[in-house]
Amino acid sequence: MISTIKYFSSLLLVVILFSCASYSPIFDNNKKFIEVGPKVANKEFEECKKEAENYLNQYKLKKASNEARRKAIIGGIFGGLWGLVFGNSTQSIIEGVVGGSIFGGLYGGISSLGEDKIKPDEVKKNYITRCLNRKDYEIIGWY
Repeated sequence: MISTIKYFSSLLLVVILFSCASYSPIFDNNKKFIEVGPKVANKEFEECKKEAENYLNQYKLKKASNEARRKAIIGGIFGGLWGLVFGNSTQSIIEGVVGGSIFGGLYGGISSLGEDKIKPDEVKKNYITRCLNRKDYEIIGWY
């Protein structure tokens, strides 16, 4: 049981480290970008990014909650089946259900919270693109 906890702790650490990744827009070389330069454009991108994060945070928490609940149920089912097949008592089944539910819920919540850091959420990219468009920038892609 202790080695299982160490394994899952290591897995969570990897998810957290990957959540530090970032992304940036590719600005079109239009009149506004030429006028202000890349330094100002990137500053305005950061402002739009913060605005998007603040606005979309309410939906992100709801998504994480739903994902945690869904993965907790799936984890509980698989944990229970694992305990049923490989266990030798009712206690094995119960431990499987509880352990699977806990891990599934934690993994579901953490993975969905860090999801947009690994691969930018389309809604967030759209929000940032629209914000920059309102400031007369044109975005041709993301990297």
